[in-house]
Amino acid sequence: MTFTYHPFSNVVAKFSEYLNMGYHVVLISGSPKILIQKIYKGWLEHNNITLIASELSLNDFKLHTRCMAHHKLYMLDEHFQQTIYFEAGYSDSLSDKLVFTRCKSCFQVTEKGIIESLSILH
Repeated sequence: MTFTYHPFSNVVAKFSEYLNMGYHVVLISGSPKILIQKIYKGWLEHNNITLIASELSLNDFKLHTRCMAHHKLYMLDEHFQQTIYFEAGYSDSLSDKLVFTRCKSCFQVTEKGIIESLSILH
């Protein structure tokens, strides 16, 4: 059996729009970095994209760094200044609320790929 993943076209279009406007896009994922690198290979070759994700060792198949919930904010702070704010944040999980506190606008991506605006109190 082969696993094939296709990102939602409207989400890809939104991220492409940000890149075309010259924004720096940061992908923060709880999924292993190696998986994200395969799914978004073409994107990650772009200079204006930073990937922050869980680290999985292929030698022992252990998750060495888990990029989930409050760890996402910690890992974000390791890459950027703690005072950085983003134009927008997108997530499929409300557990990313801490990351959303660094975003001017927040959006949730539903299981069907629908982008919904969120009102997150900072």
